[in-house]
Amino acid sequence: MSKVGKPWSKLKARVEDLFVPSLDIRIHCTKYRYYTNHDHYDVPRHYIMMAGEVIWDFPGPYLRSKGNPYAPPIDYQWGFANGVASVLRQYLDCPKDKLLETQFEEDHWFLGDMLRAADRRLGFKRLTVWAMMMDTPNPAKPVLLARFARVPEDEGQSTTSAGTR
Repeated sequence: MSKVGKPWSKLKARVEDLFVPSLDIRIHCTKYRYYTNHDHYDVPRHYIMMAGEVIWDFPGPYLRSKGNPYAPPIDYQWGFANGVASVLRQYLDCPKDKLLETQFEEDHWFLGDMLRAADRRLGFKRLTVWAMMMDTPNPAKPVLLARFARVPEDEGQSTTSAGTR
């Protein structure tokens, strides 16, 4: 395995350990070749799948902001790909009781919201209040809907303390 693969696999495992198992959510990183008239670049692609369907994809829809309700009004820059790993690390390092209120640096793509929606440490009551405050289109909503449909199961697997629900 290459040196690049080892850190990603460790980061991936740490993030996926936080997800509610019954949601069947996986995060992936791969690369594709982007061609210009004079050169080509290997561009990282990060995506999240739930039950075998891609529910979040970077940079895909963020390169085509027209018609995408989730795309922020920013131009894609190659450096943003590093922002995905940065947001993942910031999320992992954030204290559990601050997760719902923290705005992660470089998170221009609702990745933090996707992680919150799937995080087994966050209880139903706190997630419900947080979800009700969403006022923009948000790709985390399908995850929340799937999770709320499994409330008894999620509550049984939650590892939060009674004081944080």
